[in-house]
Amino acid sequence: MDYIALYRKYRPQTFKEVVEQDTIVKILRQALKQKKIAHAYLFAGPKGSGKTTVARIFAKGLNCENGPTDEPCMSCNNCQGITNGTNLDVVEIDAASNRGIDEIRDLKEKIYYVPVYSKYKVYIIDEAHMLTIQAFNALLKTLEEPPSNVVFILATTEPEKIPATIISRCERFYFKPISIDGLFNKIKEVANKEHASITDGAALLIARFASGSLRNALSILDQAITLYDNEIKEDNIRALLDIPDENVFSKLLLSIVRGEVSEILKLINMAKESGRDAKAFLNELIEYIQDMITGKVLNDFKPLESKRDPNFIEVMREQSRYFSLRQLNEYANKYLDTINKLKLYQDSYFPILLTSLELAKVEAVATVEPTVEREEVVTPEVVEEITISGVEEAPLVEKELSESIITIEQVKARWGEILNIVKGRNAPLYAILLRVNPVEIHEDTISLLPEKKFYLTMLRTSENTDMLLEAIKKVIGKEFKINFVEPGEEVILSKEEKIEQIKQKKEVQEILKLFDGTITDVKDIEEER
Repeated sequence: MDYIALYRKYRPQTFKEVVEQDTIVKILRQALKQKKIAHAYLFAGPKGSGKTTVARIFAKGLNCENGPTDEPCMSCNNCQGITNGTNLDVVEIDAASNRGIDEIRDLKEKIYYVPVYSKYKVYIIDEAHMLTIQAFNALLKTLEEPPSNVVFILATTEPEKIPATIISRCERFYFKPISIDGLFNKIKEVANKEHASITDGAALLIARFASGSLRNALSILDQAITLYDNEIKEDNIRALLDIPDENVFSKLLLSIVRGEVSEILKLINMAKESGRDAKAFLNELIEYIQDMITGKVLNDFKPLESKRDPNFIEVMREQSRYFSLRQLNEYANKYLDTINKLKLYQDSYFPILLTSLELAKVEAVATVEPTVEREEVVTPEVVEEITISGVEEAPLVEKELSESIITIEQVKARWGEILNIVKGRNAPLYAILLRVNPVEIHEDTISLLPEKKFYLTMLRTSENTDMLLEAIKKVIGKEFKINFVEPGEEVILSKEEKIEQIKQKKEVQEILKLFDGTITDVKDIEEER
């Protein structure tokens, strides 16, 4: 016997076997039970959602020797003929290849012939939206008043392309995409019947990639069984479908928010060199961002457990803390726009790279090779007046700045060590702290100034603050509190801190050396005016 593809072999043959279209099935079964048969039906929905399958089952219900019935016997000549496609009274027409007025005129002539074996002649017109306007016009009158023993079923993936005059003459049913759970269960069921071993991760990946289509899901499963000798794992499906590991998307987004251009180049080049389809890669990336948005909006990532590995959901939950909804929304929109650009470039990965670099530039918090030493924040509006006196005052100043006092300069000098400790425990926090400057110590509180106000939300979480304080204590040897200063706020320094700060300037050091003096006070010119 010739091999039968799985999507044909396991096509639902009765209403009970139809996956997830419960409302539609219930209405059609009631119509058969009560013998309330309409003359025309419109089945609309995405590919692989069961439109043609349900049409055939409905035809069996109409023409079963026990019918009309909502439970075809599946053993009579009519049921078996419809199942095998040999029943002359159930005619399937592919409108994509029979879309002209001549084909519809031929159909109009034949519908008046009485059924050969059955109670009803059933015309199933697949991809009905492909018919020409002239063909629709020719069909219109027949569709409105067909013979009493004729039923039309129009199936389409694009109902908006069907004229309103046609739609108004049909009973309409809208098929929904099959859920990931529904596809997952069907994949496991079919694999079991085929004596194939498939992991839950592999089945879940097929269900996600099938885009709501049972036909797509079973076609992929068919290939996997053939290729991997009935031992199917998640890595096998990723290789078969050219789907990158989810960690690639996680790393890519983190590289963008850190502004790590070299890492962005590396990740995208890896995807390109693997031979993966650029559009498939981009669609997976957009879906990943979509799931991040869903988790943040709901403040709950549990709804994603039906489509992603539980361990990876924890990674997404942790990562989501470093992105705002505004950022994620911008990322999604930029990448959606990029889909339309893929065909414009010989290298289809190039627009993905351009978009990623554009986003990195907008939201960067670190450079390609970040350095620990930062330039000091200078407030140009304030001009200091320096008072220099004799050498005799030096011992007093040095006493005030004894080694027992931790100065902001000491913290700045060891800021790199503090960040390295954080880096080993929380890389995203480390990336943000590269854009934060220690600006003041007042008693037991260190004031830190981030470059952007946006970073404050992430910095002020208790977990991040505790981690930073622990690193400061380990390096400095003293417990501090932290005050995060909003960009634009003026930092108030003590007299001693102003003196120590101004002493670090090169021109001041030259003056002190020239006059063999010391600094006793620092005043703002604005204060004297």
